[in-house]
Amino acid sequence: MRRFMKAFVVFVCLLSAYVSVGLGAPAAGSTAQLTLLNLALERFTNDLRIAEQELFKAPENNGIAHCDALTDRVIRADRLAWLCMNPTASAAIGPRLALIGARIENNLVLWESNIPFRLGMNFCEFSGDINISGCHLRSFFLQGGSCMRLVGYRVTVDEDVMLLDFRADGLVQFAGAHIGGDLQCPHMTCTNGSGITFCLNDAQIGGSVLLEFASMAAGEVQVERARITRDLNCSYGNFFNPAGFALNIAETRVEGNVILKSTNVKGNGKNGEAGALNLEGVTIGRNLDCEGGRFLCVGPTPSGSALKISSAMIEGSVILRSCTNEGQTSLAGSKIGRNLNCANTRFIYKAVHSPAFDASEAQIKGDVSFETASVEGGLDLTGASIDGTFLCSAGHFSAVSPLLGALRLDGAEVKRDVLLNAGFTATGCTSLANAKIGGDLDCRAGLFTAPMSDASASDRSSAVDARGAKITGRLLLARTYVHSSPGELRDFKAVGTIDLESAKVGVLCDDTNSWPTQGNLILNNFTYDGFESGAPTTVEDRKRWLRLMRQDRFFSQPYQQLAGIYRSVGREEDAKEVLIAMNDDRVTGLTLASRILPRIFGIVVGYGYRPWRAAGYSAFFIFLGWFLFSRGYHANVLRPTDTDKAYPDKGNAKGEQSLSKDYPAFNAFIYSLENFVPLLNLEMGKDWRPNANLAGRFKLWRWSLPVSGTFLRCYLWFHIMLGWVLTTLWVGALTGLVKS
Repeated sequence: MRRFMKAFVVFVCLLSAYVSVGLGAPAAGSTAQLTLLNLALERFTNDLRIAEQELFKAPENNGIAHCDALTDRVIRADRLAWLCMNPTASAAIGPRLALIGARIENNLVLWESNIPFRLGMNFCEFSGDINISGCHLRSFFLQGGSCMRLVGYRVTVDEDVMLLDFRADGLVQFAGAHIGGDLQCPHMTCTNGSGITFCLNDAQIGGSVLLEFASMAAGEVQVERARITRDLNCSYGNFFNPAGFALNIAETRVEGNVILKSTNVKGNGKNGEAGALNLEGVTIGRNLDCEGGRFLCVGPTPSGSALKISSAMIEGSVILRSCTNEGQTSLAGSKIGRNLNCANTRFIYKAVHSPAFDASEAQIKGDVSFETASVEGGLDLTGASIDGTFLCSAGHFSAVSPLLGALRLDGAEVKRDVLLNAGFTATGCTSLANAKIGGDLDCRAGLFTAPMSDASASDRSSAVDARGAKITGRLLLARTYVHSSPGELRDFKAVGTIDLESAKVGVLCDDTNSWPTQGNLILNNFTYDGFESGAPTTVEDRKRWLRLMRQDRFFSQPYQQLAGIYRSVGREEDAKEVLIAMNDDRVTGLTLASRILPRIFGIVVGYGYRPWRAAGYSAFFIFLGWFLFSRGYHANVLRPTDTDKAYPDKGNAKGEQSLSKDYPAFNAFIYSLENFVPLLNLEMGKDWRPNANLAGRFKLWRWSLPVSGTFLRCYLWFHIMLGWVLTTLWVGALTGLVKS
């Protein structure tokens, strides 16, 4: 019996040891599970729903709680909050918690908690708000679910925050947040009845902010004063705010790209104070790419911004290609490290006080392109600096107000070419006053039209205003082919005034078909170094060109400039023709009485540039005097001044007297020459004079013509005075003393 009892005791001990080892000692994970579930049961006095029990069993499933297949998917928010905030409970979770398909009742408040695991909630529906303000998380992940508000004010997340295809029916707030990785919100939908929809103000993002395909309606998306280490990408998103800016990224620093490709942004101008997209004061380390975007500013009046990028610092390029902007686009005072590309974009802004596109004082290190763009309301680049080419070929620019103009480059500096050609049109003044262009100004096949209201606003209805412009290369105002119609030659045309006052260009290229109408050309102090090959250079063409100038005031400089060009290429006679035309045109503007002497001066010596004319006229009158004095002598009306010496004899029976051999014989040519040339004394004029009391006849071929001494005496006076005048003029012209 004793032996039996001893054996029984040993069996029981062995059995107990077996049970203890094989059944009663759970694995470490099971202990955690039972501990977490027991803690939850103890904390909530056994009040746990099926989904909540699944939540607390998550460690058994590698941190995943599947609630999507449960009949009761409801988890009360305080249970989830206790799990995240209780140190013992959160320590039992492991590296992550993934909650799938649950319905969370009430507000989830995790205020200022330290959550050591990665928190993810997929396809979960929250009946209230999610508040993670002040929390410290490893990562935060929401996908395919929804909530009311999502508040993460000053939250700290070591890795990524992902809100994939998530919907919030209130404010999404990450102001002041510190996120070590990306903030990814693709396909996210936010709707707020008023005010702010999405806020990332003053946030620090270690990666990118991705709002691709996001839809933010009925509120403002604010990303002001944020710091983003990589990209800000809002491509294909839809942003709408009926009460102000739809997307506000003012004073934010983005080290990478800001991308808004094919993005729709629609805001309210609020009487000019807001609009669609605000990037004022932003700093971008690479490119701003808005290609294909639509930026619309709505409101009762045409005021407000479609794109406000003023005072920005952008290291790369600004790409606004193929956009539609309704409202003002402003890059005033911005600095762009590479190119500004606005090709094929439509800008619409019909306010009278400011232009549709304002890039005044902007600094652009590369090219600027508005090729095939349409700007309804005008482009203002006053004082801008462009290191590359300014390209507007086939662009269409129109002004709403005559005071603004269609295109303004006043005081701008473009280091390469300015291309306003190949189908370019401007309705309103194109102003390049005091601009500096390092290459060509190419306006070939451009149409420049000054609005009719310009004429009533001032005395200059300028289609092209280039007063004081400095163009190192060529000024091209001629015909060329246009892009829109291959093979079509189109003339440069200006409907209004071309004002080149005080402008300076290297080479002028124009053609007669492209010249403006009479009175619409201003050339005072316009200087150029020569003409392009193919430009009209005949003196008659160029005189006609000069006479297109306005006639209200006369300026001699344009004529002198053209004469200097002719002289520089050895065309001295053409230069003189231009200077003669200058004096002719100056005289035309004088009163009738004031014209007489200058006209005579021009006829006689070509204003000093044709002295041989005076010699020719002198020769003519000398020979005319020779003829007249010869006929007067033969008609016996030109008589010796001393008859006693000339006729000492009384004569024959018929009364005929013979001239004394001691008296100087009469020579009509010498007599004419001596009386015509001042100070010339050939000792004949003093011996012979027409007798005004006599008359006679002389034969000219078969005719007998009368001659009067009175007529001959008057002609002699005229002959002497004309001699003084003509001789003085041609001698002075030869010596250069007489020249106008």
